[in-house]
Amino acid sequence: MTDKRDQRQHSKDDEQAFLDWLNQGDEAQETALADETWQSRQATANFVSQVSKHSQDASVPNWHREATFDNGIRQQSNTWWSQWLPISSMAFSCFALALVLFNVQLTTTEQGLTLAFGNANVANNGASGVENTADAERLNEQQLAQLSDVLDRRLQEFANQQKLILADHTNDLQAQQQSSNLQLASYILSTSRQERKEDFGDFIKFVNQQRKDDQLSQEIQFKQLEQTLLWQQTANTSSYQDKWQSQE
Repeated sequence: MTDKRDQRQHSKDDEQAFLDWLNQGDEAQETALADETWQSRQATANFVSQVSKHSQDASVPNWHREATFDNGIRQQSNTWWSQWLPISSMAFSCFALALVLFNVQLTTTEQGLTLAFGNANVANNGASGVENTADAERLNEQQLAQLSDVLDRRLQEFANQQKLILADHTNDLQAQQQSSNLQLASYILSTSRQERKEDFGDFIKFVNQQRKDDQLSQEIQFKQLEQTLLWQQTANTSSYQDKWQSQE
């Protein structure tokens, strides 16, 4: 790597020395350029310098500049089709103008092509015009009849499709309504059963509670009666004892 860098630096120094010699022509630089490569470059530079010193300025020759570009165009325009092109275009333009001015009409019939100028063919083709009008009317009537048939058929098909769609939709609605009714009925039955069950439970609880209350009231009455009887018995016993004592 260092050798390559040294070589690059040496070549740069030699190039700078050669440039200084070209610009200044110093003799000290000539001694520095002792290499064969730089000697060949020096000889080339001297030759170029001598040639430039001995060369003389020459005046520009007088020549027709436009002819250089016009010759090619003229040679191309000398073909046969390029000569007839303007004439043919002018002729076709005049022919088209004449067709417009004379009102030339080209019509196609069953017999062939008919070429007419202006309104000259009105009288000659009066009958054919009437026939053509009648044919056109008949054709229009046929087309209208066909069109009405097509429309009727399409409308009938559309009506049938709509009927099928409505029938399917009605069936779907009926099925959905039946399902909803079944769900509602099952819900009502389950709810009523639950309510009846709760009502029976409440009634049984009420009856049991009433029985308990009746039993309690009866027990209280029995106890009161028992106490009354005991009290009467005690009172009778005491009265008997008093009588016995008085008799004695």
